Amino acid sequence: MKKSFAAGVLSLLLSNMSYADSILNKSSANKFIQDFYSAIKKHDYKKVDLMVADNAKIKLHLLKMEQTFTLSKADYLQQIKANWHFATQEQFDLKDINYITTQEGLSGTLSLKLIESKEILGEKSSQEHTMEIGLVVADDMIKLSELKSKTTF
Repeated sequence: MKKSFAAGVLSLLLSNMSYADSILNKSSANKFIQDFYSAIKKHDYKKVDLMVADNAKIKLHLLKMEQTFTLSKADYLQQIKANWHFATQEQFDLKDINYITTQEGLSGTLSLKLIESKEILGEKSSQEHTMEIGLVVADDMIKLSELKSKTTF
C-alpha cells in the first residue's frame, strides 16, 4: 500500500514537472518575450499586468547617470503607463536572446539585448538595454518574475 502510494505521488510529481517543462522551454520563453514587448507596444495594460508576477523584482541600472532603481510590479507598470502617455513610434528590437532552464522547466532565465527607440515630445530617442529576465510558471502560464536591465540612458 505504501509503495503504491509513493509510486502515485512520484508519478504525479513527475507529470507536473513534465507539464511545466512543456510550458516553459526555449521556444515558449522566446515567444513570451516577443509577446511581452508586443503587448507593451500595443499599450495592452491588462496583458502586460497578467504577464508580470505579483512579486516580480525589477532592477534598472542607468549607466550614464550611474543610478540604480529597484521597482515593485506596481511601480514598473506605472513607468510603462507613463511612457505610453509621452512616447510615440515605439520600436523594440530584441537581439542575442539566450535561454537557460534553471529549475527543471519550472523557471528559467532569458538574457538579451533590447534596442528601444521612440519619439518623446517630438524628439527621437534610442536606448540599448542589456537584460536578464527571470521567468516562472505560475497559474499555468509563464510570468516575468525578475528583470535586471543595464541601459545606456
